[in-house]
Amino acid sequence: MKKDLETYRRFSSELEAVVAGKKVVSDEQFDLIIRGLANTIEVMVLRRVVKSLGTLGV
Repeated sequence: MKKDLETYRRFSSELEAVVAGKKVVSDEQFDLIIRGLANTIEVMVLRRVVKSLGTLGV
């Protein structure tokens, strides 16, 4: 989970810099940032769901 949070923070700080105009990236780089952020969130949510299901005995 710690690694997932670090990855999330890295992608979100990249996106923040782009949105604030502090960093200019190509369309491909922007797509990679967005996909990385979305994938990281998906992994964290799925791990939480699996953990919840495990504690329910499912």
